[in-house]
Amino acid sequence: MKMRRRRKGGHRHGKAHGRKFRKGKFFGVSWKEIKEIYHKMLLKMINSSEKSGLVKFEKLKALHRNKKELGRFLDIMEQNGDIEILNKGVKLTTEGLQKARNIRKKYEAIKNSFDLSNSSKNLTKFEIEKIMEKFLDERDLQNLQNFHKHSLNPQNIYNLSEFKFPAAIVHKIIVPSDKIVYKLLSLGVYPGQRIFIEKRTKINQIIQVKGSRFVIDHNISKNILVTTP
Repeated sequence: MKMRRRRKGGHRHGKAHGRKFRKGKFFGVSWKEIKEIYHKMLLKMINSSEKSGLVKFEKLKALHRNKKELGRFLDIMEQNGDIEILNKGVKLTTEGLQKARNIRKKYEAIKNSFDLSNSSKNLTKFEIEKIMEKFLDERDLQNLQNFHKHSLNPQNIYNLSEFKFPAAIVHKIIVPSDKIVYKLLSLGVYPGQRIFIEKRTKINQIIQVKGSRFVIDHNISKNILVTTP
């Protein structure tokens, strides 16, 4: 696959392909889908780059088969300072390598913290990441990444709706839909977080998270897997 170099004094594909993505349609898909492809390409590159330092174009074709669109994507990544385009492939820059490593850490944390196997809309790690960024700050994200790294696999994992003890540590969240994830993260409920169960009824529970009290029904709490502190 041959890549043409940009001419000095302008971008090959015009002003529409600036340093940042804009909302709307691009390549015939939404900006959200574009950013997801961008993340996938960075992850594909870092896995190859750490082994050989160079990512051949053939490996990227498997991710995005349209040669013209792949070339435009690589242009944008180069303009953003994430890659360097060479004759036989691409190489991640220092900035691109760090960005790819950060994405990989987040996706690994999401894999360990959220069960997406039964999601109704086939949610991806990218979509969970976008919800996380709305409600979790850098410290929360770091805690999430470190939780499964240092915790042992607990022998006793319970469904919160059936949990009988007054305090619990969130172990994993089953994701039937993005609404459930949105709801729980907005309450501060995520793996590694300590929660207190103040009261139980047949239909709901009153829980305390970070000093705040919430009522959640069993249709939501059944998606929270917990263990004893």
